[in-house]
Amino acid sequence: MATSPLVLRSLAIAIFLLDVGLSALTVPFGGVNDGAYVEWLTSRASRYPSSIFMEGPIAESGAAIHWDIVDAEIHLAVAVRSTGWVGFGISENGGMRGADVVLFSGRETLTDAHITDTLYPLPDKCQNWKLVYSQTKGGFLIFEAVRLLDTGDTQDRKIINDSSLLMPAHRVICAWGEDSGYGYHGENRVKGSIRFFGSDSTGDEWETFGQRMKQEAEGSFELAANNFIIPSEETTYGEFCFFEGDLIREGMPPDTPLHVIGMEPILPKEDMPYIHHFTLYGLPSGESNGSFYCSDTVSALQELAYVWTPGDLPFTLPPNVGSPLGTNGFRSFRLQIHYNNLRKESGIVTNSGVKFYYTSQKREFDLGFFQAGDPLILLRGQTVGGGNRRFSSHNFLCRGECSSVSLSQPITVIREVLHMHSSGRRMYNAHIRDNNVIRVAAADYFDFEQQGGLTIVQEPITVNPGDSFDTKCYYESSEDSVFGLSSRDEMCIAFLAYYPRQTLSNGFPFQCGYNYGIAGQNQCNSDWSKNELIGVKDLHRSFGPAPLICPGPPSTTSKPTKSPTFSPTAKPFSGSSPQPISIGITPIDLPSLPITDANSSAPAFHAGTSRIKVGICVMGLAIVNALIIECIF
Repeated sequence: MATSPLVLRSLAIAIFLLDVGLSALTVPFGGVNDGAYVEWLTSRASRYPSSIFMEGPIAESGAAIHWDIVDAEIHLAVAVRSTGWVGFGISENGGMRGADVVLFSGRETLTDAHITDTLYPLPDKCQNWKLVYSQTKGGFLIFEAVRLLDTGDTQDRKIINDSSLLMPAHRVICAWGEDSGYGYHGENRVKGSIRFFGSDSTGDEWETFGQRMKQEAEGSFELAANNFIIPSEETTYGEFCFFEGDLIREGMPPDTPLHVIGMEPILPKEDMPYIHHFTLYGLPSGESNGSFYCSDTVSALQELAYVWTPGDLPFTLPPNVGSPLGTNGFRSFRLQIHYNNLRKESGIVTNSGVKFYYTSQKREFDLGFFQAGDPLILLRGQTVGGGNRRFSSHNFLCRGECSSVSLSQPITVIREVLHMHSSGRRMYNAHIRDNNVIRVAAADYFDFEQQGGLTIVQEPITVNPGDSFDTKCYYESSEDSVFGLSSRDEMCIAFLAYYPRQTLSNGFPFQCGYNYGIAGQNQCNSDWSKNELIGVKDLHRSFGPAPLICPGPPSTTSKPTKSPTFSPTAKPFSGSSPQPISIGITPIDLPSLPITDANSSAPAFHAGTSRIKVGICVMGLAIVNALIIECIF
């Protein structure tokens, strides 16, 4: 299991040292001039059974986040080394755009706010956070506040139960500054993911994954682009082929039906600043002379086998599910890594990829990946926008006939990732049953610089034969932008990991996309349409518009004193002075169908974070327990 050589100080150790009267050198913030925080820690932290420390890129900096879930409320405490202001938020994409934030200033004011494309906090119409306690002394800002988990406010993000490791954790951001008003944070920022409902407050999901694999896996092998020198270009897509002989040399037993049961990203810390995301495709042929299987990036025979985006932890499959490998499974792989060399440096050597854990004890179900939109990029060369319009939308309707002919039984979706490129602004994938929209996976503020693919924080869903999908991508592009394979070109793809794996009647993977009529399987051709839009209002974002009616304020639930437990982690956002809101209600842009609830008893899935028992983030990504830290420059 990949771990960091750095060691992050544990808050729990700090408490122990204080109790025995020893020096609190292991307290976060470097243990330097931290008396005000230690005082709060020993007097009030017991109210919060869970905590992380998000270590910043500057020595002795970072943010301590403490929380507790009490009935329908979240009780939150945030501490930073600052005398000006601090902001903490729930982020859709891991960055500022589309984030729901709470701001506290040294003037003892608390503001419920949100962030749009303007990249500065706007005060919410409804102030749903209630200040419980604060202190501004000794160079520290500390505040405690409470809010409903679900305020029903379109300017707030709902905090949902993410206790299952099969489900993604919540992405969070935090920033602080010394100005009297909310201004640019500079390097005073952290971001990552927090599992607010995690039963293990230490949140060490990498260790949990390692223990599971030690108990259940018979072996492992790596698929990595070792010793790859990144070209001195801003964007590079590296293609790496692994044939059956390569897998056997890496340790895979030959002529044996296997199941992959765990997938672990290989990301040396020195690689992290340069890896934007990567995808792995499996192929049924294992012969090294079959160049078609690796070089043809739109081959209909390839199936998605793994996706990594910033924030993703090791992927532990449910106990009854495995990804087919070897005999009757994948026998070769194509790894595509998006390298992001912003400074166009030369001589950068990387060694990133994925590690697969397998067993010969075949499980009940095979894992599959369903793709909707334009998975084969058959719109290559088609202009994204048109005329004088910067904004446009492309819609792909996968009708129920596709799932009717493809699915022999209901399937359970355990992960969903939405993917566009740099001009993508919003994307959704609507799940339709009996002419009702029963679920919408949406990226209201898609940000390619934050994540090449956005993993949706949601519970597992059931897809029945006859269900439809409406996949829509919105862009802000130049006149010459086209669809294609380059990061400067565009894509529109929804990836859904599911079980049990299904194939079309002609043996090809279950997919539904533009012009996907392979060997007469025309039922899985998506209906494609393009529209030119007037401006940003036509994106019809659901997050940001002010609600008509404000919900009632949260109660001040009395909280029993508890012994705190802690876990380290994450990194932040920007801002300037809050501005008044003048945004009206905008309807969500979906088919004119009634929205109902979908009942699903499916098990959950995991995505989300990474761990290092500790680290100082100097550049790129550093992972800490239940949370991933990314340094932005």
